Parts: sequence; C-alpha cells; structure tokens
Amino acid sequence: MNLNRRRLIHASGLAAAAAVVAPFTPAAVAQPPGTRPGKPGAAVNGADLAAADNWSIFAGRKVGVITNPTGVLANFRSIVDDMADKGVDVGAVFGPEHGFRGTAQDGGSEGTSVDPRTGITVYDSYGAEVADYVGFYEASGVDTIGFDIQDVGARFYTYIWTCGAPCRRRPGPAPSLWSWTAPIPSAARRADRSSNPASSPEWDGWA
Repeated sequence: MNLNRRRLIHASGLAAAAAVVAPFTPAAVAQPPGTRPGKPGAAVNGADLAAADNWSIFAGRKVGVITNPTGVLANFRSIVDDMADKGVDVGAVFGPEHGFRGTAQDGGSEGTSVDPRTGITVYDSYGAEVADYVGFYEASGVDTIGFDIQDVGARFYTYIWTCGAPCRRRPGPAPSLWSWTAPIPSAARRADRSSNPASSPEWDGWA
C-alpha cells in the first residue's frame, strides 16, 4: 500500500489535536482560577492564572514574549493578544521555527516584522544564539522575558532549544525569565497524575 507520509502525519496531528481540545469547553473559561467544571481542584495553567489577575506579575515591566500558536489560554486566545489588550507593556515577541503566528513551514520562520494584530515587533529567533538574544533585548528595551511554548515533552524537540539561549544568555538588560508550562495530555489521563514521564539520571542535562 502506498502511503503519503505528509498526509499520514497531518491526519495523526488532527487526531491528537482533537484529543487535547476535547476536555476544554467555553464554560471552563468562566470558572474561578484554579478550577475546571466538574473537576474540583484540577490544575490550571499558570498563564490562565496570570491572565485572570490581569497579568499583574508584569506591572512596571517591559516584557518580551517567546511564544508561538501553542502559547494560548484555556479559551485558545494568544497570550500576547491578551496581554496587549490588558495593557501589559509588551516590547517584543520572539518567534521560533514556524513563527509567532505559525505561518511558516518546517525549517522556516516568519522573519522579523511588525505583527499586524498588535503592532508589536516580532523578532525572528529561529536558530538564535545567546548573542542574538542580547541584541534583541537591547533593540527592544525589554527587561523581562516570558516563555510559553508547549511541546510533547521530548528533549530533542526544537522548542526546548528555543528556551536554551535565553536561559544561558550573559548578564544584560533582561534579568528575569518567566516560563509557563501545561500538563502533558497523556500523563494527565493517568490514574496517578503525579507520575509524569521522567528521564534516567545518566541522561540529565541543562534541560
């Protein structure tokens, strides 16, 4: 049987997306922070808690956000769009592979440009090293970095390295870095939710 690899990957991605989207409903957004409908005490992503508090953690700061289309709230709204509408001083966005808005293909990026939706400058950070980020910080004047890119938890995946350079950068004008994470869907469905995938000690590294 002749299988088209790209079509197979696309179909698998749609199935996975449906599995992740299913637990979230519009009603979830209206719930008090820290809860989900029918699931008392269930975890809520840190970005949702920050948004519910009008992003007060960034009061008085000029923020640069490293994110892509996975950096969304429970209502699937981009955290950058939400920050901008709530008056956060977002000085820059840093777009990884595929770009901030996700319009680029594999191995590509959207380039450096002004985001038409928010008017914020988006710096092309795909493949950027420490020195590149220092230049971004200086050009944009940001003093705080927020990181929100969700992936499958695989160490070889591109986006773990996207966080690497900002974490390793030399001292400069952006001393603070915030990172929001989300539960891994496969682990969240287990009976024991405290049991997430873990690596063996011999493979431990900076990640």
